[in-house]
Amino acid sequence: MFETVRGYIKGNSVPLAVADELERRQEDDLKELIPVVSPLVGALILLLSAWDYLVDPGNAYTAFMLRLVAVGLAALCYKPTLLRWTPRQRIFHIYWMHTAGVILASFVLDDGLVLGLGGALTGIIPAAFVVTRFRQYAVLIVPPFALLAACTWFRYSGPELANVIVMYGFGIVIGFVQLCIFRHLRLKSLWLEHQLLELASHDPLTGCSNRNRLREITAREIGIARRERRSFAIAMLDVDHFKSINDVYGHDAGDEALKALVACCSAHLRNSDYIARLGGEEFICLLPDTEQEDALRCAERLREAVAALSVSTSKGEIQFTISIGVAIFGEQHDKWETLLKDADEALYLAKHQGRNRVVLAQTTDNTHQHIITKRSA
Repeated sequence: MFETVRGYIKGNSVPLAVADELERRQEDDLKELIPVVSPLVGALILLLSAWDYLVDPGNAYTAFMLRLVAVGLAALCYKPTLLRWTPRQRIFHIYWMHTAGVILASFVLDDGLVLGLGGALTGIIPAAFVVTRFRQYAVLIVPPFALLAACTWFRYSGPELANVIVMYGFGIVIGFVQLCIFRHLRLKSLWLEHQLLELASHDPLTGCSNRNRLREITAREIGIARRERRSFAIAMLDVDHFKSINDVYGHDAGDEALKALVACCSAHLRNSDYIARLGGEEFICLLPDTEQEDALRCAERLREAVAALSVSTSKGEIQFTISIGVAIFGEQHDKWETLLKDADEALYLAKHQGRNRVVLAQTTDNTHQHIITKRSA
């Protein structure tokens, strides 16, 4: 697994979904941190006016005013109510204003750009933690670097100019390394989290959702169907004579048959449908926004597709059939277990009537009526 993670972390091989998830989480973190951290940083920038006074008392007031203006402009984005920007846009603005305040204050002081270079370099450190992509880092860093280079070129020449540019450039490189490390660790952690969630909610053999995930999805869909008066159906599938497959061809062949079954059903379901393993050779297909006739047609389509399957094994080709019980959500279904019970009873009748068929369970005045659809030839 760790080799897979390392392969995903490298360059452009990072899965887009994981990178996008990291971006969204970073936005959420910034939304919480900006109102707390940014004012503290702004206050620290203003407190550095004491350093301005020690370095150059004559220009300390001008430096303070520059700091105050910069912090004031940054404060427009301390809270989202002032400017309707995204957290990313707000942090870019805040960073640029804070950094500009430090650089311009140092510029008006005698030798401030040289003596205050350490403070400017310190400002690069948080840059690696407020962006997740390399292009964002470049956009964040380039404007302050251009401002510092212009101020240094205007004030100095020769060794002083080279020293400031090289040292700040070195700081940018260090910040980039920090970003790479931070991004690597966050992506690795997020990918492992996704893997754990996948294992916890999916069947390890077939890859479809497991019973826990089934309960969650069904409860959600029932809530939507009841609240928005939508149709909802489920189809319970069971492999006919599955024990004989294991006995004749072996359990490995039985596993291959189950995987082929899931792949076949998934190919004949809509993107909005779900398939989950209930246990053993029993599966559930969840069909949101599906009326009775459409549910029956879907179930019949699945039955025919599975009957046409041929699974290759070391002991020969396997062909098998499935029985399906269909239940339509109604007011009598107060929770997912009652809907599942109706589908299970319809499936039991399909087995009792000879297997390889679809049966619809209807509940009317607490009386179950079963309609048997076309059986394969």
